[in-house]
Amino acid sequence: MKKTAFVFLFALCASLTLSTCGDDLSGPGIDPGVDSLSDSAGTVSYFPNVRNVVWKYEIYDSLTASVVDTITITIRGERSVSSGGLARVWETLHSATDSTDSSFVRIDSDSVQFFVSRTFSFGNDIFLMPLFQGKLWQNPGFLGADSGGVLAIDSISVPAGDFPVAARVLNGWQANFQSSNVLRTSWVVDSVGIILRQDFSKVVINSVTTVTSNTVWRLLSSNLVVAP
Repeated sequence: MKKTAFVFLFALCASLTLSTCGDDLSGPGIDPGVDSLSDSAGTVSYFPNVRNVVWKYEIYDSLTASVVDTITITIRGERSVSSGGLARVWETLHSATDSTDSSFVRIDSDSVQFFVSRTFSFGNDIFLMPLFQGKLWQNPGFLGADSGGVLAIDSISVPAGDFPVAARVLNGWQANFQSSNVLRTSWVVDSVGIILRQDFSKVVINSVTTVTSNTVWRLLSSNLVVAP
């Protein structure tokens, strides 16, 4: 696998996660009671994006060696996005700050795109289905190019359970004008979604490298996971 397949993003984007603060959900949109998205059966069954799915994650900060938050993500209604079409609203509740924010997820045929804002015309994270070891993809970003791929198929244990087949997906970003990078590794399980995620970012200034973020998300529970 070519290392050049994984490129990096401007350091400011290190703070971008599945959720984003302050996105206005008011104004024109789809009635939360209407489910007008046509779910592509194969992709959605692998990467759930249907209403009322819930995931609860613990977020561990390796830099402080502590749990910094517990978040609950719930798929709500739909909203239009600038790139065209509709996206599911993923509402995130942060227990650390008792606050709620949202991100937007759209499935088009075989691609899953995460938007940090409805006004963004590109996906922050992209997964191209089906996920198999060695698969690669690229997507242009507004600060630079980004790309991703499946590094391996792993057996992973998290508090929510043991998952013998989890696709290890690396998404990376790089700015065109900054010596900084972000790597996001997600372990994705068929019919469950993301069970484990690591966000790592660093910046290089005057040949000095500084790690700016290193967090790990572990799935605690989900209504997609049947208790043993």
